[in-house]
Amino acid sequence: MITDKGKILFTDNELACRHCGVLKLAPGFADKLKELRLKLGLPMTITSCCRCPGHNKSVKGSPRSFHLTENAAYPTGGTCAVDVKRRGADYDRQLVAVAIALGWSVGIAKSFIHLDRRADYTGLRPALFTY
Repeated sequence: MITDKGKILFTDNELACRHCGVLKLAPGFADKLKELRLKLGLPMTITSCCRCPGHNKSVKGSPRSFHLTENAAYPTGGTCAVDVKRRGADYDRQLVAVAIALGWSVGIAKSFIHLDRRADYTGLRPALFTY
């Protein structure tokens, strides 16, 4: 659970793998997620965070996905990505602007916005992309 001053920002249930229940975040990722949520100042509905390899395969995720709890391509020590439900142009623009300002990689899809901390764990630069 990620909290701030007693307020729940994200529950273990919404961050855990939907397939097996594993919750394994990369070291420091929870702090970055908390920082993002507080800076945004608005709720964030997480549609995907941790994914075991089986779940990642079933949703046709990349075998190098930053959602993976165990990532052979990038030894992150756990998941360093979330997908956030899109809520309309104003919300989406705010989320993307805050995320970019804080060093997140951002991927924009039809129904969600992908956010990851690849730069913290891999040496890759933050990226901006669409699906």
